[in-house]
Amino acid sequence: MKISVKEIEIATEGRLVAGDGAQIALSVSTDSRADCIKALFVPLSGPNFDGRLFIGQAFDKGATIALTDSDGDGGIDWQRYRDRALIRVDDTLAALGRLAAWHRHRFAPLVVGITGSVGKTTAKEMISLVLGKKYEVHKTRGNFNNEIGLPLTIFGLTEKHTAMVLEMGMNRPGEIKRLSKIARPDMVVITNIGQAHIERLGSQQGILGAKLEIMEGLAKSGTVFLNGDDALLRGLAGSLDRQTVYYGIGGGGEGCGDGDGESAGGSGESASGEKSGSGGGSCGSGSGAGEGAGLDVAGFGIELKGDQGFEFCFRWREREYSASVRAVGRHNAYNALAAVAVGLCSGVRPEKIVEALAEYRPDRMRMNVADLGGVKLINDAYNANPQSVRAALDVLAGLEAGPGGKKIAVLGDMLELGGLSEQYHRDIGAYAASKGIDVIVAAGRYAGSVRDGASRAAGEGYDSGEGYDSGTGGLGGAVAGAGAQDGGLGGERGGAVAGEPDGKLGGATPAPATVIAAFADKGGAEAFVLGAIGLGDIVLVKGSRATAMESIVDSISAKMAPAEPGATAPDPCAGAAAPEPSAGAGAAAPEPGTAAPDPDARAAAPEPGTAAPEPGEGASEPDGPIAPDPGGPAAPEPGAAQAPGGDGRGDA
Repeated sequence: MKISVKEIEIATEGRLVAGDGAQIALSVSTDSRADCIKALFVPLSGPNFDGRLFIGQAFDKGATIALTDSDGDGGIDWQRYRDRALIRVDDTLAALGRLAAWHRHRFAPLVVGITGSVGKTTAKEMISLVLGKKYEVHKTRGNFNNEIGLPLTIFGLTEKHTAMVLEMGMNRPGEIKRLSKIARPDMVVITNIGQAHIERLGSQQGILGAKLEIMEGLAKSGTVFLNGDDALLRGLAGSLDRQTVYYGIGGGGEGCGDGDGESAGGSGESASGEKSGSGGGSCGSGSGAGEGAGLDVAGFGIELKGDQGFEFCFRWREREYSASVRAVGRHNAYNALAAVAVGLCSGVRPEKIVEALAEYRPDRMRMNVADLGGVKLINDAYNANPQSVRAALDVLAGLEAGPGGKKIAVLGDMLELGGLSEQYHRDIGAYAASKGIDVIVAAGRYAGSVRDGASRAAGEGYDSGEGYDSGTGGLGGAVAGAGAQDGGLGGERGGAVAGEPDGKLGGATPAPATVIAAFADKGGAEAFVLGAIGLGDIVLVKGSRATAMESIVDSISAKMAPAEPGATAPDPCAGAAAPEPSAGAGAAAPEPGTAAPDPDARAAAPEPGTAAPEPGEGASEPDGPIAPDPGGPAAPEPGAAQAPGGDGRGDA
């Protein structure tokens, strides 16, 4: 991009107050520590720092123009910087958005905006691949999806781009409305309505209302794509004033060629029980699901291929197409179908859609499956909410362990669930037990709730925790219950026990095949898992962003890594060794909202592929761009740029 002082004044409603009005900028930066050569520097302030104090630092790094607000310029020496330019605006964050909106209107790409409680980033990647078969696509990097990240993404738009795919996250009402009005999308996708952010939005209806804000910037001639198998989104049928396309899983044949027309575009029923549309994907017709007729674009014949992904079929204009996607879990079929629907309605040929979906590979920490020499590890540690954890447990339950192997779920806290947190965690524990998971390990503030739910579901009785002695035995006799003074280690088949976060012992008598353990701190859970893991096991690791469960992934990977040439081969039975009794001891799990920097805290510019904290935990959603260290970095120096997506709003 190339932008002059005069253009910045017009776009931001600002005024040159010092320096050289003939300056130009070739980029936009919010990071005073980054390379700012020929950049416009936008200082962003938070409750504990003043970004204007670092305007001089940005100029030293090469910035040519800077914004400031009515409170001053941070006291910089204008004799030193007289060849630079300073523009005063009412609010620097709002000015960043106005400038991005101005830049977006310099070009005329097809713009697709994506939001939802779960699946935004995955859907964004799949849709970008599909549109890439016809368009030159610019897309959200990582998940730069908030009021900083989205504008920075838009600044990368150039005349060569004919399409732009933008992810929009939120952690408070009104945020998606502002993002949508900046982006002015031609198409919008809402993947689903879950429980993420229910603490702030009060109910799923509140979440629905916040997600529907994406319609605010949608062109009157635009199209909204909705998951027709989501009850709340399906309930909108006929009520929206935009062309509406519903996608979902139809009730047709078992496989391609086996259907009898009872799927996409046929006369059958969708998974919701409603009749499908009659047009085989009636994009642009204004009829079909938008008027309550069912699905416009439906997938059928879904066949799970374990850790190799899945296959599914869709029908378009009387022909059936088979697609293969390297993403594990039936839930990812919805993301693929969103990409199919957007692609079909954007003129991408079905054969090219199939080709694009075959090229998809999951991002880091999003259902990544690794084979570690006899142990299969599922890294889904990017984020978590009740909906995404259930989907991950479904994947774990659907995979086959090796001979003598166990299915192990390691679950960190799900945050931002408000007063329903304990209930949601109990429900997840019960769900894990109901899926036949062999070992359920919970870590964090709500670990006791997970354990309680799992114990009730797995066993016939429940001990309230006044002092339950698990005895000996356990995983092959290797894991025994420990006292509360040891921080809450416990677990054995037929007599699981674990310490609650407050140090009390509690337990149940679950089915003989279930081991349940809970730890107030992640270190205890890690020690337990490393002691319990063995050849043939499948291990799932998942938790909200601020819990940084990827550290357990790293420890498992290190334990199971192939030995260096000449090194002594590990004992294959070592995985059954019991952890030390004190393994469960450690620091208490962080309170939600304290484990990672505040979304308004400035962090170093994120690297592609790293994860941002979750809102309320240091950033937001399965539903920001990506902040430096997913594990919660040390507090950044004051004045450094705010992470463009500082609220972890990627897939849960």
